[in-house]
Amino acid sequence: MNQRRPATDLPLASLAARWFPDDSATPRTPGLTVTPLDRPGFSGAPVARVTSALGSFILKAFAVGTSPERARWIHALMDHLVAEGVREVPPVCRTPRGDTLVTDATGRLWEMIQFVPGVALAAPTPTQAAVAAAAVARLHRAAATLPPARPTSVVPTTAVPAAVTRRREQAQQMLLRPWSERRRLLDSHAGDQTWLARWDRAIEIFAACSGPRGMAHVAAFDTGPLPVQPVVRDLWSDHVLFAPRTERDGGEEHVAGIVDFHAAAFDTPATDLARLLGSWWVGGGPAQRAVGWDAALGAYDRVRRLDDAERRLVPFLAATGVVFAIDNWFRWLLEERRSFPAPGAVERRIDGLLGELPAALESLAGGNGWPV
Repeated sequence: MNQRRPATDLPLASLAARWFPDDSATPRTPGLTVTPLDRPGFSGAPVARVTSALGSFILKAFAVGTSPERARWIHALMDHLVAEGVREVPPVCRTPRGDTLVTDATGRLWEMIQFVPGVALAAPTPTQAAVAAAAVARLHRAAATLPPARPTSVVPTTAVPAAVTRRREQAQQMLLRPWSERRRLLDSHAGDQTWLARWDRAIEIFAACSGPRGMAHVAAFDTGPLPVQPVVRDLWSDHVLFAPRTERDGGEEHVAGIVDFHAAAFDTPATDLARLLGSWWVGGGPAQRAVGWDAALGAYDRVRRLDDAERRLVPFLAATGVVFAIDNWFRWLLEERRSFPAPGAVERRIDGLLGELPAALESLAGGNGWPV
């Protein structure tokens, strides 16, 4: 993350101070500093680094409209994972009153999480990928034992995964309203020409790589009920932080933290693996990808066994994730005219997806998912 100037006179400082005892930190206390961060992500949610005599933390807003019930469930999941010994999950901070949430003047919810020093990698080595996958497996194994929010709650254990349902629905929409048709409805001079040119390129690739056939296969895809449990869902390269190797740890690779649980929900564990593996080695070529996938899936399976259906689902979710991420970006940027805080990061993300698009479409058109 890129840091801006320290800010102790902003409303964020007053907000952050609510997590600290009155006698240890106030907005006027020199020991409390709040530094807004420029994030490489795309959500636009405000994030700040908070430092005080008690340590270093991350202050972050939930998405506008997030209910207190949902935010508390997310924090209950994180607390459970920490209690189960998943050391990669950062602890959630509590106010002196014992709350994990603070509400600002607009009604938006905020959290404070222990800061995790580490670095995100876009192309980890096979060893690093294996270490990260094993950490994800431990997280999944612990998350499966999360108690229900209420004693009377019915917690699903098997269902058609939400990730599969969403992809089937999006494929059906793309068949009804193809990219080429939606593109024609846009004024040729409307919107940023940067995005229009990239959508034109995506349309060319879609036609050349049997896109309609692939979408027909996705629309008809049926897994039947599979094991479902709490998963992270937004587990991609930026949210897995590796620690630098030191003599203290024997120079071994390890994961410093798995961060950002705001998208967590019940789904198949395969969706986390597909999201993470699909975000690594983009543009690195099939050989690098194959070696990395083998190392990661093998390490995961040694901690939490992947059944055959889950293993087959990982490449399918990864391939469809490429197609539908492109679909989402062009809808947001050109049809809904949304703006994002880091256009350069958006451009790099779309370019990476376009590079992956031919292989994704060809694998889906074959009906076999991504080859692993």
